[in-house]
This record gives sequence, structure tokens and C-alpha cells, in this order.
Amino acid sequence: MSKTEDAFDVPAFINSRPIGAVQYGIVVLCGLVMFLDGLDTQAISYMAPMISKEWGLSREVLGPIFSSALTGLMFGYLVLSPLSDRFGHRRLILFSTVTFGLLTLVTLVATNVRELMVLRFLTGIALGAAIPSTVALTTEYMPKRLRATFVLAIYCGSHRSRLRCLFISSCPSLSIFWSAPKRNRKASGGLFGGWIDRCQTKARSNS
Repeated sequence: MSKTEDAFDVPAFINSRPIGAVQYGIVVLCGLVMFLDGLDTQAISYMAPMISKEWGLSREVLGPIFSSALTGLMFGYLVLSPLSDRFGHRRLILFSTVTFGLLTLVTLVATNVRELMVLRFLTGIALGAAIPSTVALTTEYMPKRLRATFVLAIYCGSHRSRLRCLFISSCPSLSIFWSAPKRNRKASGGLFGGWIDRCQTKARSNS
């Protein structure tokens, strides 16, 4: 028997079977990643007035802050996303999601425009690496007849995040979470911000 006859045709197998629970789970998880991706990308737009007011920034300064994340997105799309073909889509999605989540938390302790721009650029790189991998992973696990439908479904997660940003930013009870990073640091003093403060105090005492 030849090697061609022994080879297992995965796409043909997926196309010949109905969609199962595992495939639906992949779509849901990829949709959640797209939701978080869109939420992180859009959040800075709604935080801009608060940052501008607290830091005394002009509108011209806000432009580079916004563009730094978009520049990082482009870099992540072009440079990091092709690595998924070598390391696997799942690994790159996990790495990118954890990375942009941690970088978003670190943004809470930014104290000036330069730090904010650098953090948003690095966050944008991770965001840009996650999106193509989620689309590729969804495409691989879906039958050909429904690929476009489910790719569109996970992209809906990104668009729903914009509505969620608008809702949260307009909710007075949750406005503390959408204030400028300096204020967020004070609000989270018992958690991440407090841990940063203790580390800095310990470093000063040892020096």
C-alpha cells in the first residue's frame, strides 16, 4: 500500500462530519479572545478624556497614544502572527492573550505619556498576534461549507466589545475602573498597584 493511500485526509474528514461540541467550544473560545482583543483596543478611546483631564494633556498629545497601539497591531500582524505556522495557533493565542492581559494591567501604573505609549505599543503587538491565529484556528476546525459563517461569528465578538466599552464608560458606578491610570493605581492599592508600591519601597530600602 502506498504512502498516499495511508495518509489521512483531515480536511475531508472534517467536511464529511457534522459539527461537534469540541468545534463549538473552539468557536466560543476564539470569540472570547476576539472580544477581549476588541475591548482592550477600544478602551483607550473612552479613557482618553479622563487621562487628558488628569494629566493636563492637549488633544495633539493624545494622537500618538492612540497610534502607538495601532502601530503595535500592525507589527504583531506582520511579524508575530506568521510564527503560528511554526509553533501552532493554540500556543500563539495563549501566549498573546496572557501577554496583552498582563500588559494592560501594567498600564494601570503608567505615570507619564512615554510610559503609556510604550505599554500601548507592546500591548498592540500582542493584540495583533492574537487575531490572525484565532481566525486560522477557527478555519482549521470548521467544515468548508461553514467556515465563513463561523469566522464572521467570532468577529462579532470584537464588535460586541465596542458596545460593552460604551456601556461601561457610561455607567457611573463603574467609572472608577475607567479613570486615568494614576487613579486606577490608587483604587487598586490592595491588589496590583499595592504590590508594585511595596516592590518599589523595598528596592529603595535595599539601595
